[in-house]
Amino acid sequence: VYVGEPTDGQNNLKMRHLGFSEAAALHEDTEVTEIFDSRLHGDKLKGASELFFEKIQLLAPDAVITSNDLIATGIISAAHRAGVKIPSDMAVTGFDDLLASAYTIPPLSTVHQDITQLAGRCISMIDDVIAGKAVSDVVIAQEIISRESASLAGRCEHEQ
Repeated sequence: VYVGEPTDGQNNLKMRHLGFSEAAALHEDTEVTEIFDSRLHGDKLKGASELFFEKIQLLAPDAVITSNDLIATGIISAAHRAGVKIPSDMAVTGFDDLLASAYTIPPLSTVHQDITQLAGRCISMIDDVIAGKAVSDVVIAQEIISRESASLAGRCEHEQ
């Protein structure tokens, strides 16, 4: 299951979802469900918890891939309240590598972006806009942080 905010007007969220879709397409034998919910634009923790009880728990997926760490944290919290064990019953991953993600129970597997590089690029883009220069999307280098909420053991060669 992929869980994220609606991607309208947000290229970063579109790219995260595209990455999920491309990876899922490599596994034709995998059933995929995508959940986009506007509640996740606001209180991500509460919205993710509500979605867990309304939809995710009923689907009983092997894995939940989320568009950010706060959504993943809300799902892990709701799963705990429901007696769903992470990762043995359901793996959960996030995106952002928030400082707190290393301290959730279990610690969250996530995707790390260099925030200093990201902030610097944003400032450069703002300067370019002010100067009347054209700006374009930029992809910041990312790294998978494997923690206890999802195991990366047994990955296929093309996933590495």
